Amino acid sequence: MSLPSCAPATTARAANRSEAWFTPTARRDLQEIGDDIARDSRRWMLRFVTALEQFCARLVSQPERYPILPRHAARNVRRAPHRDYLIFYRIGETNLEILRVLHAARDVDVIAESL
Repeated sequence: MSLPSCAPATTARAANRSEAWFTPTARRDLQEIGDDIARDSRRWMLRFVTALEQFCARLVSQPERYPILPRHAARNVRRAPHRDYLIFYRIGETNLEILRVLHAARDVDVIAESL
């Protein structure tokens, strides 16, 4: 599966932010998720990765919906759940920055330390 690096998700409009941007690490997460799902079904992979990207794009309209994580308050990192995945993001001046997209069964606390 080929995904562009640090590309915006589907455009959504908000008062101060216009797009959800994926960092290279978050794009790599999506790539790995897609590759894993594609082993069983390429069609399902396309649908699921698209749904994840659309969920991230919708975060732009209500970015404060999910609270800042206490352990990452200095960097204003938030976490939004989507199915079995956790989307870590930060609200920027002009965009919403998607930092990581991780399966909830992974050791999320250890991985999130690098945010």
